[in-house]
Amino acid sequence: MRLPVQIRQILFATDFSHYSDRARDYTLTLARKHRAHVYVLHAIEVLYHMDEKDPELREWFKTLERAMERKMADEVAFFQSRGVAATGEVIIGTPWKVILRFAEEVGVDLIVIGSHGIRTEEGRVLLGTTSHKVALASKIPVLIVRPEMTGPAGVPELG
Repeated sequence: MRLPVQIRQILFATDFSHYSDRARDYTLTLARKHRAHVYVLHAIEVLYHMDEKDPELREWFKTLERAMERKMADEVAFFQSRGVAATGEVIIGTPWKVILRFAEEVGVDLIVIGSHGIRTEEGRVLLGTTSHKVALASKIPVLIVRPEMTGPAGVPELG
């Protein structure tokens, strides 16, 4: 006999774009249903080949990090104002690696992530690169939430 799935901790990975809004709604619904704690995570992409000693670049990253922490506070407040326990983290690093490392360290039961989608020449929509990498590399179940579907063909509006 299989036991019911227990979802006690959910990782909501966000890039703060409107593509993440729908994933946030799914996260809220699942967290309420399972009375789960939500970890909201945003990863700031690293700029490779940068001079880490450059004071202007360091200041720019500090400014960016402060701006993302303000957005994170809003995301956490979104969940808390709806009765869901939530905490947030902003981490500098390669997004898909940051997401997987955080998820494993915290021991979440589910990762929820939105997908921007990539349109092929034929017009098909594929997974976004971060969501795709997370889904392929994760040992933890991943829910990828695609953008709202619009139009008669059900093709997401990506622009």
